[in-house]
Amino acid sequence: MSDFPSNDTCLPGGRPESNHPAEELAALKLLLEQKEQAWAEEIGQFQEMEEAYREVNRRNLESALKLNEREMEVMVKNQQLNEYTEELQSINANLGELNNKFRANEKELKYKNGLLNESVEQLKELVEAYEEVNQRNIESAAKLMDRERELQEKNALLAQVYRKVSESITYAERIQKAMLPPLEAIQQILPESFVFFRPRDVVSGDFYWMLEHNYKIFVVVGDCTGHGVPGAFMSTIGMTMLYDILNIMGGGAPDEILQILDSRLRLLLRQAEGKNSDGMEISICVIDKAPEYIEAMMKPRKVVFASAGGALKYFSNGQLHVVQGNKNSVGQKFKGVPSAKFHKHVIEVNAMSTFYLASDGFQDQLGGDENRRFLRKRFEELLQTTHTLPMDQQPAFLESNLRAWQGKERQTDDIVVIGFRLDK
Repeated sequence: MSDFPSNDTCLPGGRPESNHPAEELAALKLLLEQKEQAWAEEIGQFQEMEEAYREVNRRNLESALKLNEREMEVMVKNQQLNEYTEELQSINANLGELNNKFRANEKELKYKNGLLNESVEQLKELVEAYEEVNQRNIESAAKLMDRERELQEKNALLAQVYRKVSESITYAERIQKAMLPPLEAIQQILPESFVFFRPRDVVSGDFYWMLEHNYKIFVVVGDCTGHGVPGAFMSTIGMTMLYDILNIMGGGAPDEILQILDSRLRLLLRQAEGKNSDGMEISICVIDKAPEYIEAMMKPRKVVFASAGGALKYFSNGQLHVVQGNKNSVGQKFKGVPSAKFHKHVIEVNAMSTFYLASDGFQDQLGGDENRRFLRKRFEELLQTTHTLPMDQQPAFLESNLRAWQGKERQTDDIVVIGFRLDK
């Protein structure tokens, strides 16, 4: 018998969830990659055509300049010829005296006339070359227009594909938000608490979860492999399994929950066959919440913590305490590698204490003057200041410090920080 609920999973609005969203998304992603590659090729060809067009324009300009020079030479030659004609008329008036000079000028005139003829021939050649280049320009422009029309058609197709993918991701965001507990519900369970949640993309591989069940409060922060849609799939699997495990166990210690979650995730993803190595880092706090009539007998209050790849940070009397979980994550195992045993840690709350669970997204954010990671030590120093503030002011304080560090850098990873304050 399956460990999962037998009821069909439904999306908000009552519509059944598609049985093959991953295949559809993969097909869309493949099509988008093919279109992006085709676009890159077309852009390269367009740039080559543009360069050729610029070269032709440059040659046309050179030809026009040469043609202008030739025309100026012809004008000069014509002016000289007029001068020679006037001089010849003067010589005819006194032929006897200027006969020798006329003969010299005649030779020079023949020479210059020959140069003029050569210039005319060169001018004809330039005109023919110009007409040929102009014809090529017309042909090139027609080809460019054809290319531009093809690019416009492909851009329209890409825009259509992008719109469909964006609509699917937006719908996935609504599903993920519906599965995450709202802040109002969290603060009903733990009034002194906050959630700082900042996905890198539209949907997130990080998730947070809180549930009050059988006089215990379960607080969970998860960091799944991948970002965006793949990470969101893993986070949905994680939250669904947590609901299922608690419904079956009726409670349980956090180390036992991690053990069952690890086994089920490995089985679901067929990791024993070596076909998948995805997983998640997940931290769980279980807080005692006894009925009022026996609450006094349960002092001091206890917080039981276990983690796969994460840590619990808490402040008591102004002192920072860091409780490290197991280094191995849930799932993300390979064929032949056995599951690890998770360990729990019991914390007695003897004074007002502030607890923090977080993914590694905050401390991995790039930024600062040298574009480095925020790092764990700087994050703990930030919490040292943050924990003294009222809980409802802490998210804004974290946000302002993150933005100051990040600057113009893109967000590196999904980020989630959840904090809660307990009295003894």
